[in-house]
Amino acid sequence: MDIFKHKTNYFQLLVSEATLLLVAKLLVVGAAIANLILSPTYVSALLKLENEICGFVMFLFILFGLVALFQATRYKSDNAISIVLNLLSLVVVIILGLYLASIFSDALKNQRTLKKPEDVQKAIHLCYVICGVYGLAFVLFVTQVIKELRE
Repeated sequence: MDIFKHKTNYFQLLVSEATLLLVAKLLVVGAAIANLILSPTYVSALLKLENEICGFVMFLFILFGLVALFQATRYKSDNAISIVLNLLSLVVVIILGLYLASIFSDALKNQRTLKKPEDVQKAIHLCYVICGVYGLAFVLFVTQVIKELRE
């Protein structure tokens, strides 16, 4: 019985509010910094495409990722405005990333003279991975808020 209690206590520690909050913040920090560091991947794909809006959306995607980073570091679970701003910034980043991936995909389909489509495909996959990490952080933040409201 002691082993079962020990495993239960370990699981409760693993999914505690503080752990969820820390993991969510680390995911946002990691995704924002990785997105900024890997932005030359987007630029190389952008330079191959004939689409004007793509650069602006890419800039907004990276910028709002940094806004989400700032909001995640300032996040306080007892402040409703902080919760709303944090979740809203994550939603905006995810929407911008998915929109950027759709722009890349449409441009890849419609542009026949593309010499190296691998660069654009890399950028599309990177958009999806970064959006997935932001989405996971969003789910963890929401889970943390729900756990806090239950108590």
